[in-house]
Amino acid sequence: SRAVLALLEITVTHAQVRSPWSKAIEAWFGHNLPAWERTLPGWCGRDNKERPEKLAGEIKNGLLMSLDECRQRIGECIEAYHDREHGGEGMDGATPRALWQGVEKRIPDPAALDCILMKHKARLVYRDGIHLFGFKYWHDALIAHINKKVEVRYDAGNIGTLRVFKNNALLC
Repeated sequence: SRAVLALLEITVTHAQVRSPWSKAIEAWFGHNLPAWERTLPGWCGRDNKERPEKLAGEIKNGLLMSLDECRQRIGECIEAYHDREHGGEGMDGATPRALWQGVEKRIPDPAALDCILMKHKARLVYRDGIHLFGFKYWHDALIAHINKKVEVRYDAGNIGTLRVFKNNALLC
């Protein structure tokens, strides 16, 4: 959901509907794979009319690739792509690999991601704690927040424990 993406500081970019060229990965396949795949043994064309004459001989002579060989060839194609200069938007003649060098990968902490994905509700803190699921939950950190709303996150399979937040900061 958008809320989860926002908490992870991930920006959503929408592509133009029914326009594969506006989507980075589909544009990559459109530019690179069709010409490349025609060179592979076993390429059978897009339909029966386009089927190359060499295919029957490749099949008959056992020249088709194994899955591992195909993986290796695709990997080589991807590596070549990363090292080829590009002139697209924001590329300015650089290679994709050069543009990514020095960029820090931000991988969310699994525990934080678990917490973000938990069910959540706004709850008022009463003098005797937070009332939820017919139970009362208390922690001394709630004293400063009596009569104020907090966000409660919980695992529906373990309602014995809550995580309580105020202004996106963990209280208890």
